[in-house]
Amino acid sequence: MLFAMWFAFGCADEAFLPEYGLFLADGEYDPLDASVVPPTFDAFFTDRLGWSTDDIDAVRSDAKAHMAKRYGIDVDGLVAEGRMQWLELHIDPRANYRAYALPGYAIGPEGWTIHEITLSAIAIDPKGIELGGPYAGARFGPGPVGAYGYYQVEPDDNDLDPLVIQYQTNGLMGTSFDGRNLLFCEMTSDALGTGLGHVTSEIRQLDNGRLSYDFTNAQRWD
Repeated sequence: MLFAMWFAFGCADEAFLPEYGLFLADGEYDPLDASVVPPTFDAFFTDRLGWSTDDIDAVRSDAKAHMAKRYGIDVDGLVAEGRMQWLELHIDPRANYRAYALPGYAIGPEGWTIHEITLSAIAIDPKGIELGGPYAGARFGPGPVGAYGYYQVEPDDNDLDPLVIQYQTNGLMGTSFDGRNLLFCEMTSDALGTGLGHVTSEIRQLDNGRLSYDFTNAQRWD
C-alpha cells in the first residue's frame, strides 16, 4: 500500500503519471464462508457490462482464437484429449483488487475497485504440449500457457463512467524466482487507448485455510 501511495503521489508530475497505471490486490478471506456468494463469470458481462449471451460466447471465441494465433494451440482439441484445462473465472471481489493509478485520472490513496474475469489455458499433460505459431517446435508445460480477459474499474466519482479494459497475454506465462505467476499483456480500452502490463500474481492458502491474494499489475499506456 505504501508503494501505491508513493507511485500515485510521490511521482505525480505530468511527465510521469499520465502514461502509467498500477493495480494491486492484497485481500484475504475464508473461501468456505457460506454467507458470501461470489459473482459468476457470466454475471460480469450481463450485470456489469449489459452484454448478451451471444456477446459472452463471442468473448470465449475471441479468447480461444487468441490462443491459436499467439501459441498455435487448439484449446478445445487439447481439452478433449485431457491435456489442457480451460478456466473461466471471475476474480473474487474479496481479493481487494484496486486501481491506484491510471493515465488522465486523479485516483485517491484508497484506490478504485477492480472487477476482473479471466480465461486461461493451462497445460496439464505431464510431458507438456507442442506449441505452434511464433513458438513452433517448442514444448511447454505443464503450467499456465496464456490468458485473455477484462477489467472493469469503478471510479469513486459517480460522474465518471466505469472503465473497461480488455487484456491478452503477449508471451508465454512463467514463474518468477519466488514462485509467483508472471505474465506480460497487451491492453486496450476505449477510454485509455492501448497499453502494456507486467503482471505478477500469487494466491496462497494460509495455515488457517484462508486465501491470500498478492497481485501487481504495472502498466504503461500510449
